[in-house]
Amino acid sequence: RLYLAEGRRDDALRVLQSACRHAEASRQNLLLAETLLPLAEAAAAAGDANLLQQSVARFDGLLPLIPGMGLPRAAMQVRLLCSAGAFDEARGAVAELRALGERWGFHPWIVELAKRLEERIDAQSSVL
Repeated sequence: RLYLAEGRRDDALRVLQSACRHAEASRQNLLLAETLLPLAEAAAAAGDANLLQQSVARFDGLLPLIPGMGLPRAAMQVRLLCSAGAFDEARGAVAELRALGERWGFHPWIVELAKRLEERIDAQSSVL
């Protein structure tokens, strides 16, 4: 993420892909999931739609094993959608997060995250 902040997309992609290969080879599913999200964001920043789709698909395959990672996935999805100006789709992602919250008995983390994501969407959409 530091490389991305510095505009070093290629370095970010290289390091994150290496970390994903290591986590996958050592069967560390949580580490792999935690690395796939920034890899997806780096792929989006680099304009690599194929790698973005692959990263998200691999992450989604792990999600049943570690359902708590649905929260950072929702946050990543909203960030990517807002950066693309897809604010209605971002609101849809928050609606899906709220539905997850209902299934989890309105867990306070989900309620708070949904609120913050909606605030982010409102702030970014009002700028345009």
